[in-house]
Amino acid sequence: MSAKRFTYSLLLFVVGATNLGLISSCGGDKNVNAPAPIPVPALVVSVNGNYFKAVMGDTAVDRPLNFAVRDTLNHNLAGQWIFFNLLDGDGALSADSLRTNSTGITHLTYSFNGVKGSATIQYILKNKDTAEIDLRANTVIPGVDGQAQYILFTDLYTDVKNYNGIPASEDEDPTFWVNYANYELSKHVVFVINDVNQDHHPQNAEDVLAIILTLGNPSKTKDSIGIGSTYHEIKAAYGAPDSVYYDPAPPPAIAVEYKSLGMLFFIDTVTGTPVDTNKAAFEIHLDDFITAPVTGKISEKNVLTATESPLNYRRFRK
Repeated sequence: MSAKRFTYSLLLFVVGATNLGLISSCGGDKNVNAPAPIPVPALVVSVNGNYFKAVMGDTAVDRPLNFAVRDTLNHNLAGQWIFFNLLDGDGALSADSLRTNSTGITHLTYSFNGVKGSATIQYILKNKDTAEIDLRANTVIPGVDGQAQYILFTDLYTDVKNYNGIPASEDEDPTFWVNYANYELSKHVVFVINDVNQDHHPQNAEDVLAIILTLGNPSKTKDSIGIGSTYHEIKAAYGAPDSVYYDPAPPPAIAVEYKSLGMLFFIDTVTGTPVDTNKAAFEIHLDDFITAPVTGKISEKNVLTATESPLNYRRFRK
């Protein structure tokens, strides 16, 4: 074979091999660029947590009620429907279903336009996932199943911390098997916790027995009664009290008790009894032990057997 013919044959071989490599390479590219799998909705989430603080009579909350649908890789998904049920509360939801936007988020509102200061909202990704959030308005609702600040009388100590954080101190009562979760300086409120296991410390699963509002607390009843209300205003709202007596514990005060409401007001005084109708309440003790005795719920340590709640717990204004 001539050198020229050999060179031409070799060239054909090289070109053929190169083309074959390109064809093979193109086939590999098709595998690499295969379409990504379609995201599958897996769960529904409340973006800003599970516990929200609100304003009575309004839709204002401390953080937006935002929800998202996510896939198994925790990516938000657009165009997904979330359904809502009001499990507890007498206010109004803005919608019973919403669709997530282009960022995978949707926004709900709840109006505290009823008389209850609490609400539980269930949110649902159909056939996939269900969860709940709790909302509380800052209010005072005296009586059975009532509320003060954000906390219900049916709550546990863990609920107190969910809404208020860790207290400045946890103080033992010297008389009863109760402990005080003390938020007096930061939030002007103290929670009385049932010391069920009598270990001198409040535990998460132990129940709230009473709530003490101290000077500076903004919580009010629907009648606008709270810290700073005068004896005249309190009596105009609730009528004649069950008892009025002088309490010499510092600072001296006139104690004004409404047993049917589970409320004990401490009114500023200079001269003791009789009460000055223009003096204001600087501390309020509230509980809901109205229709049933509490013997066994509050166990005595060494002083008395409680057949009704001792509303005159430890005083906190010094």
